[in-house]
Amino acid sequence: MGRRSRKRGLAGTGTAPLRSSTAAASTTPRQRTYRARRSEAPPAPWAPVPLAEISILIGLALLIAGLVTGVHVPRGQALVSGGVLLIGLASLEVSVREHIGGYRSHTTLLAGAAAITTLFVLWEATGLPRYVLAVVALSVFTFVWRLLRGVFMRRGGLNFRA
Repeated sequence: MGRRSRKRGLAGTGTAPLRSSTAAASTTPRQRTYRARRSEAPPAPWAPVPLAEISILIGLALLIAGLVTGVHVPRGQALVSGGVLLIGLASLEVSVREHIGGYRSHTTLLAGAAAITTLFVLWEATGLPRYVLAVVALSVFTFVWRLLRGVFMRRGGLNFRA
């Protein structure tokens, strides 16, 4: 429990001892963790053009237009689907670039995307029962997570860089 969350009583009542400012200042400071700087991010191949950001903005506009049109109308469903797909692809591109470059770890996100993609493809292509699909998706997630974690660590990434 932190210092601020404790109740402080009045001096002399015996409810809570008061700490002097010199005692608080003499404690050792917490060790600072390394925080990745934006200047360390790997550049995109199309570096001066913010293509991922533009794609996310267009996807957001499509998503809003689809919600305004209505999700019960086929045109609205297409707009919402297109917006979500465009936002997802642009976000995955940035995540892959940052992960492979050792800038930030996106291991769980990328492994989840691989598992969900595998699950969707198998759901549409085969008639496998749901429990088999769940086991396959979990297996893909675990395999890809371990693979991507190793890639990030070999690229010089820290354990859990924020």
